[in-house]
Amino acid sequence: EVVEVLERETHRFVGTYFEQVGSGWVRVDGTVFAQPIAVGDVIAYLAGCLEEPRTAGKTFDIGGPDIMTYKEMMERFAALEGKRLWIIPVPVLSPWLSSLWVGGITPVPGALARPLVESLRNTVVCREHDIAAYIPDPPGGVTPYDAAVELADAFCRASGPERTAAICY
Repeated sequence: EVVEVLERETHRFVGTYFEQVGSGWVRVDGTVFAQPIAVGDVIAYLAGCLEEPRTAGKTFDIGGPDIMTYKEMMERFAALEGKRLWIIPVPVLSPWLSSLWVGGITPVPGALARPLVESLRNTVVCREHDIAAYIPDPPGGVTPYDAAVELADAFCRASGPERTAAICY
């Protein structure tokens, strides 16, 4: 039951966050990198940590197999979704303004939106894979970015039209 709640809420949040924030205030100059990880892989690691007492009090870097810029992520996401992507560079990156916008048009509270938007300025790439000493990678290995987007899209479509807008976008 905990895993189901985590999965539902994470899909809802990630879909809303990426669709709304990812299309707005992100540096597109190719200097900020991310190592996105599939929601199912995150849940597998979290569930594994709950079952493995030796992970208590430890922190781990987890990420998918792809390292890319936020611009590359948005371009690939748009291509996979069959959408046209408009990237309009702005002279000033304003996380504060963006967090107000995100908090106003999505279910993500402004208090949570601001640190998330501000985090888009930082490279987020794994420095270690120490979790492997305690928990095996998900069956078949961690999910590549394109496959993760397709899985999230399938989850959203399976949610039905009355829930898709609330859960995924």
